Amino acid sequence: MLDTTANEMGVAKLDSTAENQGALDSDKATTISQHWDKLASQGYQRDNARLSWGGLTRVAQNHNRLTTGREDWYWIDYFRDTYFPEGQAGDVLSLGCGEGRIERLLKERGFVFRSVTGVDISQACIESATTAARAVDLAPEINYRAADVDTIELPEAAYDFIFFFHSLHHVSALEHVLRACARALRPGGILMVNEFVGPTRFQWTEEQLAMANSILSILPPELRVDLVSNEIKEVIAAPPVEIMIAIDPSEAVRSADIESVLQQYFNIIEEKPWGGTLTHILFENIAGNFDQSNPLHDALVRLIILHEDTLIANKVLPSDFKFLVARAKPESEAQSLRYALDLANSQLEDTRRQLEAVYASRSWRLLGPMRRLIEMLRRS
Repeated sequence: MLDTTANEMGVAKLDSTAENQGALDSDKATTISQHWDKLASQGYQRDNARLSWGGLTRVAQNHNRLTTGREDWYWIDYFRDTYFPEGQAGDVLSLGCGEGRIERLLKERGFVFRSVTGVDISQACIESATTAARAVDLAPEINYRAADVDTIELPEAAYDFIFFFHSLHHVSALEHVLRACARALRPGGILMVNEFVGPTRFQWTEEQLAMANSILSILPPELRVDLVSNEIKEVIAAPPVEIMIAIDPSEAVRSADIESVLQQYFNIIEEKPWGGTLTHILFENIAGNFDQSNPLHDALVRLIILHEDTLIANKVLPSDFKFLVARAKPESEAQSLRYALDLANSQLEDTRRQLEAVYASRSWRLLGPMRRLIEMLRRS
């Protein structure tokens, strides 16, 4: 059994409710949970490193460089040194924690926790995270729980540090979850988001696809062998939405909305775009073909990364991945922003109704003759 009870160390109890707007229905939640249960295995992690751009050392180094300014300054060390100089992170909440690898990595890199709370929809992931956390003595208090992040209720002012690592793009109820995070942080608390913020449901833009396919077309066939199908990767295309939903209804469900919703409840104090717009989709299922000890393969990978970096730096393409650090806005400021948005939407609706009324009355047909009459008056 998992230890999910609050205790004298101040580990907050978490509640969840299915009544929150935007929450996934129970069938979808079950599909998501089963999908991630299957992925909670060493085999998946090994295959992912072989198939994905994340398994390329040069990609990781570029992530460091674009986040910290140096390839050899690990982004987690940079984050620790900048926001937790002595490593003391207090009470920490990891949402969409998976098997808890990031929490353990943070500890390895010098973070010290009073308590760690992790939430994930996959029971298998939670069991793995709990076992591994206890094995490394992650924190005096460890509280991993299987729950749907979309419907989570968080206690107010309970955490010093909340983070999402490649998990926020699986959240449908962004407004509910980020508002809850803002309230759950203590004064001065930090939210860290290292995340995919690109096109929702991976519906890549025409420019993105054209540029990625132009690179793919010039790669030699041996580097384009799809390591899943064992066929030559001929073209990069957006996946059918219905297939994405069937496999994992949460995948990139509202990824393109993350930044705008985040800014409703948080002041972003640091934003570092770190790419992925081309490399993420280009290297999918073929990354393992690139022998990182081969100087020619290594040079090719570096050129592809440089090409992407140049396009993003010159705003030809957006960055699909970003490192973001934020602090919660005062509740009054967030309320004022929501009021302004509601007012603007109301005014737009009034304008729409007025235009519909004008069109229905056919009075718009008078505008042409009216302009001609005014012009005649001016000339007389």
